[in-house]
Amino acid sequence: LTPESPSFRAGSTSTKFGKAAVEVLIPMLHDPAPSVRRHAATAFGKIGDTCVTPNLERVANADSNASVRRAACRVLAGLRA
Repeated sequence: LTPESPSFRAGSTSTKFGKAAVEVLIPMLHDPAPSVRRHAATAFGKIGDTCVTPNLERVANADSNASVRRAACRVLAGLRA
């Protein structure tokens, strides 16, 4: 990952800005690149804000990539714990 890559930005955005990053990360769940969607889902887990639960449920149920779906499921499980 490089600082220019969307995946890097998704992960670093969550650690730098916490809950303020939610609005930036939500569109990344629809990025064409599965790695960006996966990193965005994982970033929501680091933030820990349950307001993204509906977004993550959609990803967990409908994303075309299995690793993205799994990441969303892991985050949802953590948010619900």
